[in-house]
Amino acid sequence: MKGVPWWVAAGVLVTTTIANTAASDSDRLVNAVLAAVIVGATVVVVHVLRPKSAKPAAIAVAMCAAAAVTALVTYKYAESVCLATDASGQRIVIGTELTESGLRYRRENPNEDNAQILEAIAGRAPELVWTAQSIRRCRLILLLAGGLWIPLFGASAVAASVFFGGGTGQRRSARTKARAFISYCHDDAAAVSRLRDVLRGNGIEVIVDSEAMLPGERISDFIDRSIRDCDVVVSVVSDRSLLSAWVASETVQSFSRLKSDADLSFVACYLDDTWLQPEFRLHITQRIDDRLSRIESLLPDYAAQRIDSADLNDEKTRLYDLRNNLGHLLAVLRETLCLDIREARFDASSERLVATIRDKQRLLSSTTE
Repeated sequence: MKGVPWWVAAGVLVTTTIANTAASDSDRLVNAVLAAVIVGATVVVVHVLRPKSAKPAAIAVAMCAAAAVTALVTYKYAESVCLATDASGQRIVIGTELTESGLRYRRENPNEDNAQILEAIAGRAPELVWTAQSIRRCRLILLLAGGLWIPLFGASAVAASVFFGGGTGQRRSARTKARAFISYCHDDAAAVSRLRDVLRGNGIEVIVDSEAMLPGERISDFIDRSIRDCDVVVSVVSDRSLLSAWVASETVQSFSRLKSDADLSFVACYLDDTWLQPEFRLHITQRIDDRLSRIESLLPDYAAQRIDSADLNDEKTRLYDLRNNLGHLLAVLRETLCLDIREARFDASSERLVATIRDKQRLLSSTTE
């Protein structure tokens, strides 16, 4: 799962499951399932609901740890009053309230402990001495407290690892500079370099693939990491970029992220205005179809030479995604204020972009004070 180190999640999950299985003499399957469910749910929650600042994250971790301590103390106390060892060495769940027979035996043998009482009844049901209701209550407390305290500690460890350094990027609230991810087509690299230099000259951190993408890193992983770790996605729009399946993927992911992350902003900057023309979608769709047809024409040759067509199929998938999302992308771009960074308007528009990003960082900084 992205957003949480897999080895942390897997390690804590396995450890807590095994610990729960080994820690209790009974209900081991239930305890193991509880461990898996609690830690797994925590991984999902901290991935989806990442906090805006350190304060709520610290509260969440502290509450989880406090619940674990409470469950542990409750379990240890329940062990002392609800469990006794019989003559064979087996631990038996008893109750906390005596039956009439139990009260009578206790009066006649005031110095005997619970283990001696079990030995005296010689393997007969504990209900002979302790009430069935109190035995059921003890079993429930032992089951819940014993099954919860280990995975709750594991959940707090997962939450802490994700919130306080487990993610792949630096948390927004911990940064002193705003950070922008520039999404662009490599054919527009010259204009992007100029825009990058302006942003950095104004104290803004910039993520561009040519510098930030790790050797061997998958492009899709880089896109996800960059969008997650920035404050503003700056999309450089041109007729070339709108024909790029990867740029389209970055834009679609940005729109999706905006719905769940109120701290993320999206700003489009355009290098030409042909995409504003009503016939543009028809023109681009035809070009996409031409590329799809070219790929389709290669498939028989691949098959004839027994070549794996995975690369062609991946490209087809990206192009179909672009084709299907093109209308939505154009609609969103046309409905938002896009900055004109063509030569005549570059200086004025870049100033507005810098001001927008700085305002965003000031807003984020104020939420952590």
